[in-house]
Amino acid sequence: MLEEQHDCHSGQEFRTGGKCFFTKIYNSEYDKLTRFSFQIVQDSMEAEDIAAETLTKLSKILKNFDSDKGILAFLYTTARNASYNFVKQRNIHNAVKLKIDRVSINEAELGAEELNKAKLIATIHEEITKLPEKERLVLQLFYIEGLNYQQISERTGVQNFETLRSTKSRGLSHLRRILSEKQIA
Repeated sequence: MLEEQHDCHSGQEFRTGGKCFFTKIYNSEYDKLTRFSFQIVQDSMEAEDIAAETLTKLSKILKNFDSDKGILAFLYTTARNASYNFVKQRNIHNAVKLKIDRVSINEAELGAEELNKAKLIATIHEEITKLPEKERLVLQLFYIEGLNYQQISERTGVQNFETLRSTKSRGLSHLRRILSEKQIA
C-alpha cells in the first residue's frame, strides 16, 4: 500500500494532496504504470507518456481521495483507459493510412469519380491535422472515431456540450474555408 511506503504520509498531508505525498506516489507508481501501459500499447515512449499524464491527472484531484486503494484504482483505471484509447487511435490511423496507401497503389484501377472521392477524403484528413488543437481533436473524435458528445466530453474534459458543438462548428468552418481556398469544396 502507498501508506506504508511513505514516511511523509500523515492524515493532513493525505487529505490536502500535499506535494510530499504526491512525490512519493509518483516515485512509487510511475515505473509500474509505465510497464502496465506498455503491456497494452507495446510502445515504450507512449507508455511513459500515459504514465506521466495519469499521474498529472491524479495531482489535480488527489485531495478528493480518502484512501490509498482509491488512488491506486484511479491510477490503473485511468492508465488502462488511456492505453486502450491510444491503441484504438493507432488502429484508426493505420486503417486510414492503409486506405490512403491503397488509393496510391490502385489509382490506375479506380474510376475518375472514385479517385476524386478518395483524394478528397485524404485531403480532408490532412487538413484536419492542421487545424487548431481543440478543433482538430473534436473533429477527429466526432467524425473519424465516431464518438458522441458525451464520449468526447469524457475524453477532453470539456463538460459543456454547447462548447463542444461550438468548437466542432468552428472547426468545420475553418475546414470549409481551407478547402474553398484550395478550390476543393
